[in-house]
Amino acid sequence: MSKLAGIGLFLCGGALVLLLFQAISSLMKIEISYENLSLVDCFGADSFAWLEGLSWFGMEKILNHMVTMPLFVLLLCVGIFFLVLSGFVKK
Repeated sequence: MSKLAGIGLFLCGGALVLLLFQAISSLMKIEISYENLSLVDCFGADSFAWLEGLSWFGMEKILNHMVTMPLFVLLLCVGIFFLVLSGFVKK
């Protein structure tokens, strides 16, 4: 197994563990409500204030979407990207 495949499997496994953790934590509340965790929730909105200053071919919208999407989806997409990339790269 290549390093890229290992990184991809690690990220996909981390996404599944994070999703399981979020599901269990939502069940432990009195009122069951699922809340997604994103990069903005982890680091705060002030950490990503510099994104508003980008004006390079719509990169602001793309990066703003990436930092506000659920963290498990981001990890899963990056993990799948590394798994696909490992199929094309020779050892």
